[in-house]
Amino acid sequence: MGSGKSTIGAEIAKGLNRPFFDIDIEIEKNMGMSIFDIFNQMGEAGFRKIEAEYCKKAAALHNTIIATGGGCVELPENIKILQNSSVIIYLQADPETIFLRTAGSARPLLNSTDKMSKIQNLLARRKHLYEAAAHHTIDANKPIFDVLAGLHTYI
Repeated sequence: MGSGKSTIGAEIAKGLNRPFFDIDIEIEKNMGMSIFDIFNQMGEAGFRKIEAEYCKKAAALHNTIIATGGGCVELPENIKILQNSSVIIYLQADPETIFLRTAGSARPLLNSTDKMSKIQNLLARRKHLYEAAAHHTIDANKPIFDVLAGLHTYI
């Protein structure tokens, strides 16, 4: 979260004239509620089951730019299915960048008075998963147009 997946994905899709599939947005649209509300009603485990179904849908799409949720990597079957159908790019962002980009937004996993600790713990838990899943890693701490320029090599 906060690495720029949705923003950068939409820009890449626009530039390549391809469809864009943002898993979180698709879940919200089809469930009729926010990710925050889904977490509150179903818990993280319930949300991850829904997310896994949308990973399967995304993997079946062709020539589509996909933005996954940040926790998608925690279920190995999500990564396996996406690696077999897609080029995965890890938008690596530091805790400070994520903290700034998520300020003022409702993020269920950051629902705490100590957001920085939550971000650091999530990154500590997931970083090796992101690195193992990715075909390429991009520094996403830069301004969006610099990140997009860095992605030009891979798309």
